[in-house]
Amino acid sequence: MCRSLLETTKPYLVTTLRIPAAQTLLLFSQSIDTNSNFSRLVCDSWLLLEFPVPEAATNLLLKATKLRNKWEELLNLRLEAVQPAVRDESKSASSAFRLERELSSDLPRFMHTEIVYTLKRLMAADLKRLHVGPGAGEFAPLCPNPFHPSWESCPHPVKGGVQVNSYLTYNCLLQEEVTQEFDTWHCPSCDMVASLSPMERLLHAQTCPQKQDNADSRMEEEEPPGSRKPNSQPFNCEHCQKTLHLTPTEILRHKKQHSL
Repeated sequence: MCRSLLETTKPYLVTTLRIPAAQTLLLFSQSIDTNSNFSRLVCDSWLLLEFPVPEAATNLLLKATKLRNKWEELLNLRLEAVQPAVRDESKSASSAFRLERELSSDLPRFMHTEIVYTLKRLMAADLKRLHVGPGAGEFAPLCPNPFHPSWESCPHPVKGGVQVNSYLTYNCLLQEEVTQEFDTWHCPSCDMVASLSPMERLLHAQTCPQKQDNADSRMEEEEPPGSRKPNSQPFNCEHCQKTLHLTPTEILRHKKQHSL
C-alpha cells in the first residue's frame, strides 16, 4: 500500500512513524466529501474511508473539525501577536494559552481513538462517478453549523451537497439507495428519545439547552503563564475550590483573607 501511494518501487524513507490514517487524513486533508450518513468519506478526491458504524464516523469527523478550528484560531492569534499594533495583548495571550492547553490534551486523545474503517485508493473510473453534482436534492441550510459556527453553509457549485466549511462538503457523494429509517437515538444530556439522522443529531447537540448549561458550569478561568511571577507556585485553595499560582507571600495573604 505504501509503495502504491508513493507511485514508486524504490521509496527511500527514513525515520518513519506509524500513524492512524483516518485521523491524519481528517486533520490535514484540503477537501473532505461525505455521503448522507457519514459512512463514506473521500479525502482530497484520492482516498476513500468507509466506516461500518456511521455514528462513530460522525463523532470522529466532528472532533477533527473542532481541532482544526482551534488550530486555525491559535495560528491567527500567533500571527496577530507579532503585529506592531495589537489592541489587547493580555486577552490574546490568555486565549492562546487556553487553546494550547486544549490542543495539547485533545490532539493525542484524538489520534489514539480506536475506530474500525477501511481505506481504499480511488482510481480514475471511481472519480468519474463520485459526486451527485450541482442542483441534486433540496438544499437546507445548517443552523447552527455544527462544523464551523461562523461559516454560513451553502450548496457546493460543482460537487453538489452542502459546503459546511472551507474543506468539508456534506452529502455530495453518490451512493446506493438507502432506507430513510433511522435508529432510535437517546440524547445523554436532555434524555430526549427520537429517530434522527446523523446530521439531525449533530444539530440537536448544538442547541440542546441542558448540554449548554452543563458546559457553562464546567468552565474555569485559567491564568496565562505570562502573568505569573517567576517565584510563583501552584496553591490549591480549599475555600475557592481553585488552583492558584501565587508567591509564598501571596499564599499567606490569601489564607489570611479567608480567616477574617
